[in-house]
Amino acid sequence: MGREERTLLRLVIIFISINLGLIILVALIVKRYIREKLEHMATYDQLTLLLNRYAYRDILEKEIAQANRNNSRLSLILFDIDHFKKINDKYGHDIGDKILNIVAQRVNSCIRKSDFLFRIGGEEFAIVAAQTTAAQARILAEKIRETIAARKYIHDITVTLSLGVAELRKADSTEDIFRKADAALYKAKQAGRNRVEENIT
Repeated sequence: MGREERTLLRLVIIFISINLGLIILVALIVKRYIREKLEHMATYDQLTLLLNRYAYRDILEKEIAQANRNNSRLSLILFDIDHFKKINDKYGHDIGDKILNIVAQRVNSCIRKSDFLFRIGGEEFAIVAAQTTAAQARILAEKIRETIAARKYIHDITVTLSLGVAELRKADSTEDIFRKADAALYKAKQAGRNRVEENIT
C-alpha cells in the first residue's frame, strides 16, 4: 500500500470515528432529553403544570422527615374549588380547565418560594408549608381564599375555595396529616364553603 493510499485510509478512519462519536453524542443527548421529559410528565400535572399527586406524597414524606429531624413545624393546606362540577356542567370542560389554570396561577402567586403547591385531583389542591404553624398556615389560607374570591373569571364566573389546615404532630405520617387537613376541609364545606377551617387535634 502506497503513502497516498495509507493517508486516504487514515482520513477515512478519522472521518468514520468522528461520525460515530457524533452519533453516540446525539444518542446520549436524545436519551437524556427523553428521560427528563418522562420524569417531568411523571411529576407535573399536564394541565396546570403544578406538581402532581405522585410528587405530593414523595415531597411530603421528605418534608415530614426533615421537620422531625430539625424539630421544626410543618403544615398542610388542602383546598378545592367550590361547586366546580356546576361550572363544568354549565360552561363546559374547556372553561373549567381555564379556570383551573387561573386558580393555580393565582394561588402560586400567594405562596412562598419554600412552599410546595400540588394539584392532587380534579379540582383538589394541596400546599405543603415547611417551618409553618397551623396559625401561620391559616393566615396563608385566608390570603389565598380572599385572592381567589376577589376577582371575576371567564364569563363573569365567581370562584370560591374551601380550605382545610392541619399542623404536623409528633409521630404523624403522611396519611395522618392528610386525614386531619381533609377533615378540616370537609368542615369548611359543611359550614357553607368559601371559608378556612383548622384541625387542632
